[in-house]
Amino acid sequence: MLPKGWQGSASLFCIFCTLVFAVNLGVLIWAVQHSRQNGNADDDDGAIILREGSDDSACTEIQTLNRWAHLVINLLSTVLLSGSNYCMQCLSAPTRSDIDRSHARARWLDIGVPSIHNLQHIPRKRLILWLILGISSLPLHLLYNSALFTSTSSNNYVAFGVDSEFPTIQNTSSSNYADISYLLRSGIVTSRLDVPINDMAKLADRLRQDANEGRLVNLTKDECIRAYTRTFQSTYRNVLLVSDPDVNRNITDPYLYYSGLTIDNNATDLVTYVLARFYSDYTCGQSQAFSWTCGMNGTVQTGYLDQCDRSCDEPQILRQTEANSTWAPLGPKVHYCLAEATQEKCKLQFSADIAIAVVVLNFVKLTMMLLTVFVAFDTRNDPPLLTAGDAVASFLEKPDHSAKAVGLVSGSEIRSTHSDSSEYTKIRQPTRYDARRRRWAKAVSTRRWLVCLLLYIAGLATAAGYPGTGLNSMLGSKSLSSLWAVGFGTVSGRTLVQNSAVASGKAGGATALIRNALTANIAQLILSLLYFTYNGLFTCMLLASEWDSYAVERKGLRISSSQPRGAQRSGYFLQLPYRFSLPLVIFSLLFHWLVSQSIFVVNITMIDYTGQSFPGGSNNIGHLLTLGYSPIAIIFSIALGGCLILGLISFGLMPFETGMPIAGSCSISISAACHADSSCVKGDSESIAQKKLKWGEIPGYWTSPGAAETRAILTEVLTSTANKEQATSLVLGELGDLSDMPLAARLLAERGGRQISRDLAASEVASLLSSTNAQTRTSLDGNEHTARDTSTLQEESLLVGHCAFSAGPVSMPTEGRFYA
Repeated sequence: MLPKGWQGSASLFCIFCTLVFAVNLGVLIWAVQHSRQNGNADDDDGAIILREGSDDSACTEIQTLNRWAHLVINLLSTVLLSGSNYCMQCLSAPTRSDIDRSHARARWLDIGVPSIHNLQHIPRKRLILWLILGISSLPLHLLYNSALFTSTSSNNYVAFGVDSEFPTIQNTSSSNYADISYLLRSGIVTSRLDVPINDMAKLADRLRQDANEGRLVNLTKDECIRAYTRTFQSTYRNVLLVSDPDVNRNITDPYLYYSGLTIDNNATDLVTYVLARFYSDYTCGQSQAFSWTCGMNGTVQTGYLDQCDRSCDEPQILRQTEANSTWAPLGPKVHYCLAEATQEKCKLQFSADIAIAVVVLNFVKLTMMLLTVFVAFDTRNDPPLLTAGDAVASFLEKPDHSAKAVGLVSGSEIRSTHSDSSEYTKIRQPTRYDARRRRWAKAVSTRRWLVCLLLYIAGLATAAGYPGTGLNSMLGSKSLSSLWAVGFGTVSGRTLVQNSAVASGKAGGATALIRNALTANIAQLILSLLYFTYNGLFTCMLLASEWDSYAVERKGLRISSSQPRGAQRSGYFLQLPYRFSLPLVIFSLLFHWLVSQSIFVVNITMIDYTGQSFPGGSNNIGHLLTLGYSPIAIIFSIALGGCLILGLISFGLMPFETGMPIAGSCSISISAACHADSSCVKGDSESIAQKKLKWGEIPGYWTSPGAAETRAILTEVLTSTANKEQATSLVLGELGDLSDMPLAARLLAERGGRQISRDLAASEVASLLSSTNAQTRTSLDGNEHTARDTSTLQEESLLVGHCAFSAGPVSMPTEGRFYA
């Protein structure tokens, strides 16, 4: 049975981490055995082939499987991230002995929130565990999403422009063939005319025979346009564009004539063709392999097609092409097409190298988490104080004398001072109660706000800049509808990072795969850091909100101990209320998945027009291994990130219910609110920390036996302050004689003034004088010492109140009154 409290939560995360480790290790072992049994490691990138598809339906299933698998991967990584963060928060949480050592040196620690500040004050053993857990998160989230990926195939092909008699003739020996591919690009690139004309003649003749025997698929004009207007063609290969009889162009046609073309037998009848291949220098200003599909009147339109804001596959251009009744991409009007059908080839692949790294990191995390549960702390004698309730219970049971007589000090006041300066001593003076309701944002330090917001702004700016840079070189319209048509997490020739494309073979294999995987998942690493800071900031605000609630209603402390006692309540599983922690986990999972669909590894094997694997060349690619990005997925990611920021700011603007000083996570401020006189609870063997508590003004505190030490501290502080103003003594109940002090100083001293100044404003003096009886005023103005009886001194001592957590009666502090 699991232990209760924080150890139970951490143990449960250890179980989750063990299950994730078992899944990761099991998949790795199965994949390696599967590869050995079937000998199906990929020659190009060294990855293991888990599943292959040889038709459209199978490849659709593989794509769907890959998408769901990445959702599971992100779920598993979110579990690891949550468990690791929880254990890191436990390790950075101080114990009571850590707090006592720090307070003795006038230093504060964070309680109840993830804290880097605490790392310099905790034992080395816990610091090392924290660092290993944190460092292991970096490569884990960098690699996890790239362990599994898909690869597919794309066909190079030849599109022939022929007349309707061509498929029925007996031979093609009288025809000549002119490659017009170079005319469909920006400028004439003669190096691309590298396919012998005889090869084209043989291919055309084979297609003619296939047409005669009914082995080609008859496509209407519109079907043909849609089938071939795509960057990566996997459904069809070579195609005959059939037009009216006797429309083949003559060699003297000015749009086709080029002195470098070799014309066999000096014939004048030509069969024009386009060799469509994926070119490695495809950028803005270069047309795509399928640019021929939206030529309206042959090559005359190529200048128009090569504009950076035009692409044949964008919806508007595609609709215009389909609406054209005289579709003539190679010159003659096309009536129908005869296409060579093929089956798409695809693979679901698994990188054993990346998976081994993930399994090792998973094991390291599991080990560190187990050490956190069973070794890091002496849970019996010195447990970690994980919640503000833990700290309050500890300070009530064993008061911290270093923080007495400062009941209204806030966490921000403590943080703004330095332990080696005189500023720290100013805090230990009576303070006016300010009943103004502050906002949640005040519970978070400025540094924490800046770190979180700067990380988010940098992340969102990078995310916005990446597609911005890509869109500048992207062919086609940049409208939202056009970007949506590109697809959500879908590979498109318009959204490839071309500079990292590699040729086929081992040279572009495992190294290129890992390099691209690391690049693609840098965003996952940034997202993990964002989650850590976002969660910490929310924890700070919700901690302060619960702290403030003790001024509204009486309730038991929420503690992380395995054995809550009396009215005490158990802490939350993820340190936050479930209505906040569960949505945060879900948003994190969704964010990681969106990012995995925003930038991803693209792995495509090119098949040549002959049906064989294409070896590649100087100007074209045989195996494309690069990065792709989805603009619409990036937009969704940015939108979600923006919503999370707006949600954070909205919660930050919410007001607290009362004007209770915001202790936040500051240990000194929490301790200062825990000096109630225990004699307020009589006839009860239970500790005050076990009862229902409420924060407020404690009536009669200064006359109670338990307040003697606090009165002595207050005497010392106020006397020291008075001496700085050249006063000899101070009377406040047991605090001394007021006779030799300046008038203003004495009046403020009677009210427990924070600063006793000679230059008191006239309005303040008048206000104070109005509340003093005439006899006292006369004696003070004459600087005469007036003896006072015990009841008068006790009445004056009540002018300085005290606020704290108490199981006895309390009341809301009076605005403007001084409290110590």
